[in-house]
Amino acid sequence: MNEINRLRKNFIIEHVFKYRYKFIVPIICMMALAIITPFAYYLSKIVFDEVLKLHDVKLYIIPEHYANFQWHFVFNRDWFEIIPKKIFNYLLSPYVGTKWYIVFGFIIVPIFFIKSLLTYIRSWKIHSIGHRIICDFQRELYDKFLKLPLSFYNSAKTGDISSRIISDVYRTQEVVTDIILQVLQQSLIVIGTVSFLLWMSPLLALISFVGVPFALAPIILTGRYLKKKSKLSQEETANINSHIFETVSAIKIIKIFNKETHENNSFNQAIDKLLKILLKTAKIATLSSPLVEFLSTLIVTGFISLGCFYLIESNKMTPGDFLAFVILVYSLYDPLRRLGRMNDKIANGFAALDRMIEIYSLKSELDDHKGTNQLPELTTGITFKNLSFKYQNENVLNDINFSAPKGKSTAIVGISGSGKTTLVNLLPSFFELQVGDILFDDSSLKNVTLQSLRNQIALVSQEVILFNQSIEYNIGYGKENFTKDDVVIAAKKANAHEFIMELPNGYESQIGERGAKLSGGQRQRISIARALLSDKPILILDEATSALDVQSEKLIQEALNNLMKNKTTFVIAHRLSTIQNADQIIVLNSGSIESIGTHEELMKSDGTYKSLYTTMMNS
Repeated sequence: MNEINRLRKNFIIEHVFKYRYKFIVPIICMMALAIITPFAYYLSKIVFDEVLKLHDVKLYIIPEHYANFQWHFVFNRDWFEIIPKKIFNYLLSPYVGTKWYIVFGFIIVPIFFIKSLLTYIRSWKIHSIGHRIICDFQRELYDKFLKLPLSFYNSAKTGDISSRIISDVYRTQEVVTDIILQVLQQSLIVIGTVSFLLWMSPLLALISFVGVPFALAPIILTGRYLKKKSKLSQEETANINSHIFETVSAIKIIKIFNKETHENNSFNQAIDKLLKILLKTAKIATLSSPLVEFLSTLIVTGFISLGCFYLIESNKMTPGDFLAFVILVYSLYDPLRRLGRMNDKIANGFAALDRMIEIYSLKSELDDHKGTNQLPELTTGITFKNLSFKYQNENVLNDINFSAPKGKSTAIVGISGSGKTTLVNLLPSFFELQVGDILFDDSSLKNVTLQSLRNQIALVSQEVILFNQSIEYNIGYGKENFTKDDVVIAAKKANAHEFIMELPNGYESQIGERGAKLSGGQRQRISIARALLSDKPILILDEATSALDVQSEKLIQEALNNLMKNKTTFVIAHRLSTIQNADQIIVLNSGSIESIGTHEELMKSDGTYKSLYTTMMNS
């Protein structure tokens, strides 16, 4: 907990300090308000005393029953006649009216106008700073997510990631702005008010401070509970977001299996779970503010009344002093009431901030990968040396040793779960090496930078990833500088140009989220065109032709054969007919290499490859 508090404190200070100069204006406004606010309240003393003096209204304190100490205010005129009628007449009287019009016109009204203006400037400046800080949070958090290793995304939920970047960040904004706006402002007002109270009556001021611990207690106690519940509610909200994302992406499967009712029930259960947490949170959150207000009112009224009765009776305090003092004391307790009302918001914000800090605390790829050398252009080939890998304490690869010559194709086959995809994922360092090494000529993968490594590798995967942009944008995504002609040439090689030109806007056509407006084969051809345009010397084809129809597969296979010329290629395919011409085939079985050879060589032995090929041909 202390470590979390330290990280939270450093995180806020680091981001707030960046805008330290922008805080000058709002802080000046706060300091001015700290002086003006109690002074504005103190003006009520002058008005009240003058009204009572003018109409000869005397305030007496008479002990009605000495035995049980019941005290009452008794006026020599009807109180309800004085307040609405006499004050009004007083302000309109020819003599005093002129005097008090001056007071109201040149003192009270300007003071409250300045107070309102300063409040506006302060709030506007603080909130503008808050929005800048939140944008910084989102930029940094998004950048952090991009730098996290692939292992993080294997277990992370899409909805949770989205929730942290959007919902959690905006909840954190409330903490930043409210802490600065309320805590700092109210602290300055407290200092100014306490100064006025001590000047008016040190005795009563000290008496009024007795109630502060009692008023703070509910805030502290409920704050701990609210923070815990707030974190739970945010986690449940993230789960609901993930559920929605999964539903949208799997809507065809849901419909074909008639699972609408099942998914609806599952979603309702998640909503009900969140509702229970929110109701418990609301029950405590709504209790905090009235409890603070009641305790502060009870304590202030009790202690101050006793002290004021004594001072007024001894002529040490006027009724106006009494009124001004009570108003100032209530303004002193007002920050506590405000804190009580925003306790839930602060708890939500800190819980969200803690969730953000959890992501910031994770190691990025660069934290684990310490390579600093630039990967030179490949001259001889790539060597997998004594490579072993575990995932969640389960052996996936065991003592892998083979070489892939430059410009040659290496196919990797095996039954499902044999480790094919894991092996090729180690090549671009999607996962950090655990045991063994991968050598590019004589350069260890561990010693080269990730950027220089991935600048030489192109990927076409079974899971086609496209962006909700134009076709031209998606094909050119893997290359920094390209022309429209480059895109067209790549599309033609991938057998995509014809269907692209049939679209209403050709290469400028928007393809929808994850290419939803295209067929599976069309999406795969766009992905292949992207790899063609990138023209990188090392190529990974992970089930690259699995989503193509027979006609398209033949055309694409020809394009891929042209692409693979003079490139070091790694091919994963279940359809073994697509890899018969590979220069070498690596057969994996339970994470180990069973055999290595060409198609003809492997068909001569009774191994896994021959069994898989025979089964495929018979089917």
